[in-house]
Amino acid sequence: MGQKEQIIVPSGGTDAKEKTLGVRYADGGLVAQVTSWAMASPFESAQLNLQLFDLRREPVLREARAWFTREFNPESFEEMLTLMRGERNAWFRMVLGYWDMAASLVTTGAIDAGAFCAAHSEIVATFSKIYPFLSELREASGEPELCKHMESVILSTPDAVAVMDRRRVRLRAAAKAREAKLNAGLN
Repeated sequence: MGQKEQIIVPSGGTDAKEKTLGVRYADGGLVAQVTSWAMASPFESAQLNLQLFDLRREPVLREARAWFTREFNPESFEEMLTLMRGERNAWFRMVLGYWDMAASLVTTGAIDAGAFCAAHSEIVATFSKIYPFLSELREASGEPELCKHMESVILSTPDAVAVMDRRRVRLRAAAKAREAKLNAGLN
């Protein structure tokens, strides 16, 4: 898989505010393409951002997000499959479903991308954990558009891959430190 970049392609639609957003490989192959309509007003965008934040407080989603951020740290596709097929499968699906739905509000123009990314940096940490295995996950699941909204939003940010790499390394190190501390207390 080659380097990815965000593109904006004129849609040819009759509405001058319509545009097509996408992510493509450096070799020209298109990964995801989403038509976006006129942006919501700043007030409407802010309201939706606040509503997304409120949804994150739901107890089961909060617990699932905590697990995903702290304990879900696969280092291979096989390890990811083991973790996602286990007892936490519902949490895995819940977290990815929530963040892809939230990102879809950006790709469809309901929320301003800059405001969304400023308010919801957790999406970067979440996506960083599946990004190295995304192609394999899509193939194995038979869902070629799995997490396409997250992918489009995250990869459109500056230095996205480097930022995700740093977050993934930092989260794995924190998990290993917690485990070492726990093990030291047991001895």
